[in-house]
Amino acid sequence: MPADRPRFGLIVTLEDFWVANTFMHRDWYAPHDDESSIVVSAEELEHLVLLPAADITAKLTKLTTSAEVKGWHVGALMDGSDRRNPVIDSAWKALPWHAAFDAEQQHRSAGE
Repeated sequence: MPADRPRFGLIVTLEDFWVANTFMHRDWYAPHDDESSIVVSAEELEHLVLLPAADITAKLTKLTTSAEVKGWHVGALMDGSDRRNPVIDSAWKALPWHAAFDAEQQHRSAGE
């Protein structure tokens, strides 16, 4: 990796652990201030990868260096992004019960 590029350690969890980046827990896994690392949930990572690379870098840099937001979780800086992840959507549609699920949703919607 070129030395002029920022590096971040991402600790990805399946559970949302909202306080993981706060001062209460930070020393457990990131005792050195010169290391940029942050805990993210799998869901936050799924949404983070939808952003342009420059936006990802800016958001992670802000979360690891700005006193204003240090300790926040990644989702807090996602600006209400509701874009769908096409990889996740494609995987969901490949599941055998997807058609039955869609039919049930349409049936329920029609009944309202």
